[in-house]
Amino acid sequence: MEEENEENKNSMEESIFEEEMTEIDWEPKKKRNTKKIVLHSILIAAALLVCIMILGPTFTGMPVFDRGESKEVVKHLEATGEKQTELEFSETEKRELLLDGDTEVGYNSEKKRAYICQERDEKDLCKKWKRMRLDIPESLHTVLTGRSGRRPPAELQKPVELLDKKDFLLDTNQTIIADATDDYDMKIEVFNSKINNLVVRGISRESENDSLVLQDNTYVPGAVEAFTIDPSGLDFEELTFTFIATGRSLYKCTAWNQTTNTCDVKRVCTGSNKQKEEVCNVTGGWVRVMQLDPSREYNITIDPADPVFAQYSSALGAPECPGGESACIATSALLQSRDSISGTVEPNQPNTIDACSDGTSGTYLTDESVENITVESLNGSYFRQGDTINMTGTFLCWSTVNDNLNWVYTNSTTSPSWNVKAFTDPCPVARPNFYQGSHTFTLDSNAGTHAVRLVNQYNGGTGTTCGGGAYDDNDDLAFRVYTRIPPNVTELRPVENSTYDVNDTINLSARIEDDETEIKSVQANVTLPDGSTAVVNLSRKIIGEVMENRTINGSWRTISYANRYDDPVVFASPLPLRDLRPAEVRIANVTPTGFEIRAQEPTGDYPESDDHSDEWPISILVVETGIHKLADGTYIEVHKNVSTTTVSGSGPDAWTTYYYDL
Repeated sequence: MEEENEENKNSMEESIFEEEMTEIDWEPKKKRNTKKIVLHSILIAAALLVCIMILGPTFTGMPVFDRGESKEVVKHLEATGEKQTELEFSETEKRELLLDGDTEVGYNSEKKRAYICQERDEKDLCKKWKRMRLDIPESLHTVLTGRSGRRPPAELQKPVELLDKKDFLLDTNQTIIADATDDYDMKIEVFNSKINNLVVRGISRESENDSLVLQDNTYVPGAVEAFTIDPSGLDFEELTFTFIATGRSLYKCTAWNQTTNTCDVKRVCTGSNKQKEEVCNVTGGWVRVMQLDPSREYNITIDPADPVFAQYSSALGAPECPGGESACIATSALLQSRDSISGTVEPNQPNTIDACSDGTSGTYLTDESVENITVESLNGSYFRQGDTINMTGTFLCWSTVNDNLNWVYTNSTTSPSWNVKAFTDPCPVARPNFYQGSHTFTLDSNAGTHAVRLVNQYNGGTGTTCGGGAYDDNDDLAFRVYTRIPPNVTELRPVENSTYDVNDTINLSARIEDDETEIKSVQANVTLPDGSTAVVNLSRKIIGEVMENRTINGSWRTISYANRYDDPVVFASPLPLRDLRPAEVRIANVTPTGFEIRAQEPTGDYPESDDHSDEWPISILVVETGIHKLADGTYIEVHKNVSTTTVSGSGPDAWTTYYYDL
């Protein structure tokens, strides 16, 4: 089971397709595209782990190899005596750069930096370059430098290398605005980015660092927008970035983690942990910087030690999902800490839609706080009247004896009337660990903006809707609830007042449409002449799925389906190998829940390496045996033949004829 689960994690894409049953003409509308999380609160984060460097305004000796010349580079790299381990590039990079003779290579001989062309324009000129993280050995450097006859494209000559997280060069216009012997200042205009421009001062001429990473699509749960600046590859004194405000408050993270995209918090505590006498020193977290006016342009100056910046905004005074999408999530970036307690100030405190406020005593990560609220409909992708919802909260509790937690709900944010839907007393987990708990309840029948609240109390009551103690934290999350509209059912068959003879076959069918909810099942209630009733399932049957697995190698791997089948047939794409010995994909032990797969050469060896370590992407199609009619009227016929003999020889006796059923 561990192997199967691992394979499921490696599946990069999964597509399910379903059969249209002959007894039902069911064509639901295409499901509306929805976002998993859309809060009215805005986050723009600029992560600053800073350190950049520039070697000067111009560079020379950067050849560009055309697609034919790249093969000569390949031959050199594969020559006897050149150890592959010295090159220090991944198998993916080797396939992209070295095994593809159609790749255009750019090389900066001064910096020993290689680029490959990833996308071309209508004139067959490269418009998208990717930097290769290669450590070029001296012998290869000599070969590459020898190709310096042509001028490289302008984008490969810019003094500051501005990259995204995937090492693609970004489109910039760079101008030196001040020049000195030891350093210089640079203005960088960034195109197609949330950050309009950068002004970097004090760029060292002595350092070998000259790269700046900008990610303007950083994913932060609960954020509408997010960007990250990572200047850890640049040596500089000061950096100013320009952006258009979308929120009303600016916060910065004092300990941004570039790897996890989270704002880290650390604490060191002394004193008794049995009574509220402990003293803690907390570092990291979010701190408030300034008020903002939406749509106004701001210039924010940072240095290499500065952190991430973020914006928040909500007309309600609390996080909100105004579009009504499920799930609705308010993360720690929006809710962490409580009021203005020591260690970390709570963003947008008190994060409640009414006059309910928080206690002001204690220290963050020592005393009570609410860290996350997630609300999810169990009925669809949008919240609707009467939906069953699951509400999950993350808490920091001081004690497993004195603290209790309340789940509270109101069906209106204009005139809130709060009700406790559930409680946990006492809190099961105490600091330094967080506790996560969930409760399920039903939304009221009115449409509009509803809200939930989590209450974390010290010596509080289970019926409290707003904690009023010195250590109590109250946080709200609002979300829109739509009017429930039943699916539109038309083209019913049989038609009303139809007459049938005894033993006639009656076909049941209907056209069912829904505006945004995926229709998962359809049942018909049938009343027979003798008064008895029956329930007939009209739902479509899942007939197959498509997946991609990127971990196929020379060892047998077990792959699990996303669905269970009665008699499945498995198809696999060929290995994506070039200029190597022939190889094939083998499939064995096909069952209703999964199959085994490996790559193998006709000789029995594994392609490319002897230790079976190389991994290859394989596309896989699974289809149920039989004849299937799809929603667009297309028929799919799938059969299989089981044989224990080896296919060989030639002539008419070596062939078997099979006939379609259709």
